[in-house]
Amino acid sequence: MPAADPGAPAADDGLVADEHRALLRAAERLLDGVDRALGSLDDGSYGTCEVCGTSVDDRDLEEDPVLMRCPQHRGPRRE
Repeated sequence: MPAADPGAPAADDGLVADEHRALLRAAERLLDGVDRALGSLDDGSYGTCEVCGTSVDDRDLEEDPVLMRCPQHRGPRRE
């Protein structure tokens, strides 16, 4: 059996790169949410649904401080 070329990419390098891209996208989405939440704190709209203007429940905000929508407008939750 020939020795592996140490300079050659491993078969799973593509999977690792895909995982890194997915993590980067998730981090960017989280940071975007934080930026939006901070903006809503600045303009006084934090805790108010951006679609209909109703209050977002404090318990929901404790669980996810970047929520910008009430349950009716937020759609399915992503874990």
